[in-house]
Amino acid sequence: MSLIGLTKGTDLEKKIDEMWKGEAMAAAAYHAFAIVAKEKGLLELSESLMKIAADEARHGGLYAALNGHTNENLSETLSSMANGEISASEQIKELSNEIHKLGFEEAAQAVKAAAEDEYGHGTLLKELVEKYL
Repeated sequence: MSLIGLTKGTDLEKKIDEMWKGEAMAAAAYHAFAIVAKEKGLLELSESLMKIAADEARHGGLYAALNGHTNENLSETLSSMANGEISASEQIKELSNEIHKLGFEEAAQAVKAAAEDEYGHGTLLKELVEKYL
């Protein structure tokens, strides 16, 4: 049995959506806590929080799938996501420049690294679509 859209249109749909959103927010929060822990030199704590964040993201993906918040046409969807990632990288680079202008160099570099990640995600998605779909 497929999990995709299984709870869509049922009495559970609203609750599953709440769970999806909660897990997504929790994933971001745990990542932020991990940054705090790392800055305080608590590296093992930071690593543990990152693992929890990954679990929360996975849980959120499950709930999104259960309510059909995904498109089963992977080629179309991933191609669109690739373009979105590349476009986002440009916007994030601009944000990095704005942060740099405020004199927050370390933050600017961290945001610039995020922009580079986004561009890499877009490139990888395009390669994966070409190779597998």
